[in-house]
Amino acid sequence: MELTFQQLFEKFTENYWNLILKYNLRQMSNNGKSAYSSLEKILIQAASENGVIRYLEYNSLQADGRNALVLEVKRVCKRNVVGALYGDFEGKFYGFSLKEERIWISTVVYAFLLKYKLEIEKLNYYAWAKLLEKINAHNPPTKLVDKLELATPKRNNLLFYRRILQKEFEEQCCFYCGRQLNEKVHVDHVIPWQLVREDRLWNFVLACPACNIRKNNRLPKKEMLELVIQRNEIMRVSDMCVNSIAEEFKNYSGDMMVNLWQYAKMGGFREWI
Repeated sequence: MELTFQQLFEKFTENYWNLILKYNLRQMSNNGKSAYSSLEKILIQAASENGVIRYLEYNSLQADGRNALVLEVKRVCKRNVVGALYGDFEGKFYGFSLKEERIWISTVVYAFLLKYKLEIEKLNYYAWAKLLEKINAHNPPTKLVDKLELATPKRNNLLFYRRILQKEFEEQCCFYCGRQLNEKVHVDHVIPWQLVREDRLWNFVLACPACNIRKNNRLPKKEMLELVIQRNEIMRVSDMCVNSIAEEFKNYSGDMMVNLWQYAKMGGFREWI
């Protein structure tokens, strides 16, 4: 599994946005050296330059503003975080290249993370909550776990994607059973949301309610996945793939989708039909 620094620290920035600016949760113990961590300083500085953005959701920020924040977070974390965590795990968790700005996670470790994803998330929230309670003891936070969960990506309203698939690309039949769709149309994550945690056009198909419910949190057969990849390639080079649609295919490739499918199987996700 490979990630660019841009992908990694974009999520990093998004997760900390609410915690630092919306909920005012301190991230650093008062050790007499500095009142704020480098990450806090970046976000607080951005808010001081434009007081309005403090009250906005991260995804509501203008693209230029988000990109500038991620660039600063990446710069700091590239220097202070990537190598430190590598050392903490004795190089067994992941490898990285500062020059190429990418990391690659051990196949064995990634398979383990996928298999025990939910359990690891719960342990992570518990440990994170205990740390933040200690650091913010002067101003005890309430519903801390809820705030941590709100700081991570959430599922969006999928009506936008349904309209694109139906109107722009004329998908009128259930991807799984082939029946004509009526007014009750579901938008299904081909690779389950539980794994991807991101809404992207390349991972969506239209389905009838019955198929979507039966598929639930499972994977399509390999041959069905190949059909999605073929469709995505048509979309990607289509004249209609402009502006917001083109953004949906940022960092996408057919190989990436196959790798996600394979890793999901390794992590215990079952196939359907």
